[in-house]
Amino acid sequence: MVDNLNSFSNTNSYEHFLSIFLHAPVGICIFEGQEHIYKLTNEIYMNLLFGGHRDLIGKKVREALPEIKHLKYFDWLDQVYQSGKPISAKEAYVCLQQVDGSIKHFYLNLTCQPKKNFHHIDGII
Repeated sequence: MVDNLNSFSNTNSYEHFLSIFLHAPVGICIFEGQEHIYKLTNEIYMNLLFGGHRDLIGKKVREALPEIKHLKYFDWLDQVYQSGKPISAKEAYVCLQQVDGSIKHFYLNLTCQPKKNFHHIDGII
């Protein structure tokens, strides 16, 4: 497990991490800070949730995904960030706007894991 994305000692290590992240066989994203700002996503995450690429990097999750404000996801992210304890959900309902403008209703399994920087929580994976 990587405690600090900035701890890579050289460019090759970071490029290796980035390659693994981008080619992982599951959808993954990384949020930074208490505002849960999108830092990194992979293609499977984008395709699974949105049916293609959405411009999310650098945006707060609450602003990027207003269509889920009535669901528990933002509360879960806040809880993981504050407590340092992961949350997992099976068959969690979600409805998200797709890149074609339609709304997709589906269920997914997910885990929100705290990301640490020298034992201090600085984001969520």
